[in-house]
Amino acid sequence: MKKIALSFVFALISLASFAQDDTGFKLGFKIGTPIAFNSVKATENGIDAGSNGSSLRFMAGPIADIVWTERYALTTGILFTTKQANYTTTFTDVNNVNVNEKYGLQYIQIPVGLKLFTDELFTNGKGYVNFGVQPEILVGNSKKTGNTANFEFVKKFNPLDFGMFIGAGVEYQLGNNPIFGGIGYQRSFINTVNELEGQNKNFLSIKQNLFVIEVGIKL
Repeated sequence: MKKIALSFVFALISLASFAQDDTGFKLGFKIGTPIAFNSVKATENGIDAGSNGSSLRFMAGPIADIVWTERYALTTGILFTTKQANYTTTFTDVNNVNVNEKYGLQYIQIPVGLKLFTDELFTNGKGYVNFGVQPEILVGNSKKTGNTANFEFVKKFNPLDFGMFIGAGVEYQLGNNPIFGGIGYQRSFINTVNELEGQNKNFLSIKQNLFVIEVGIKL
């Protein structure tokens, strides 16, 4: 997976050096501070499940805007993003036994979407909205806290995820290097949990949500 990510970064850099001046290809870099929370539910009777809090996470990576008019651009990139899988469950059919855990997850995201620019809002500044889809590759996970000492109830997480993103922001032309800042929302469609420990059925559904504040620069 890491080789795929490195190959994608190399391809972006190569394309930028070859075609940036002629085609409107803009390579850049952005960082963000997502607020992560989960949509949690149980799929079996006798079990209640819910989210176990939100957390501040991290996102960073190279991005590229392929601009074909002043108003439209294809936007993509490769981002390292940390998320969470936080849940609490109560087994009501076994004397209300409660399990709660918090896991940290790390993904490589490859967003692909459309970016729409406004007219100039102020001197050298314009707004934008973007939206699209993004496949994601799980590259790491670790248990943070829980009431099950020396035991991880979630045995395996799904190696792949797929979701959507939408956002808005402002881009300011600072010399030859535009800077930008914005907010966004990401939602995943695939259950993060792949397998539970022991003989337990996979009754737990955890899907990812992020509210993101981000800033960046284009080269």
